Amino acid sequence: MSDVDRSAELMRPASSAVAPSLRDDGQERVRQVLIRGIAVGAGLLAGLVVVEGLLRVLGAAPTNGVNSVTEKEFSSVPGILSPGQRLIDRSNPRLPLFVTTNSLGYRGGELAARKPPGELRILFTGDSFVYGDFVNDDQTLPAQLEQRLRGRCAGVRVVNAGLGD
Repeated sequence: MSDVDRSAELMRPASSAVAPSLRDDGQERVRQVLIRGIAVGAGLLAGLVVVEGLLRVLGAAPTNGVNSVTEKEFSSVPGILSPGQRLIDRSNPRLPLFVTTNSLGYRGGELAARKPPGELRILFTGDSFVYGDFVNDDQTLPAQLEQRLRGRCAGVRVVNAGLGD
């Protein structure tokens, strides 16, 4: 063998067995990191699901939605909304809304089940426009009408029987 052949032999990689071993070690390390990452992510997700479930079961985290009447309440409450709710609707975090339902299951302030003598009641029925989605109790159409009418004549009540989305 000549000197040129010998130097070419020395410059060649010694063995192809070393390179795959290094490659396998790198791939194994990446695989282990991915498996650990997936395990940690799955554990965190499972933990969040358990905590969310516990908070809902214990009632510690209300869903901030207006509830409708139960099957039991349906025969005794004229409105469709669960009575006596006072909540802040945070469906839009930048615009929290104050929502109240009275003991009759209608949106707005309390009113007697029997109309007092001399009181005029106007019943508003309708969809989310009447109910007042995305506005506070005092900004609904029925509440604004009541405010205007009270300025002109005493003893007027406007009942909001609208249903939101």
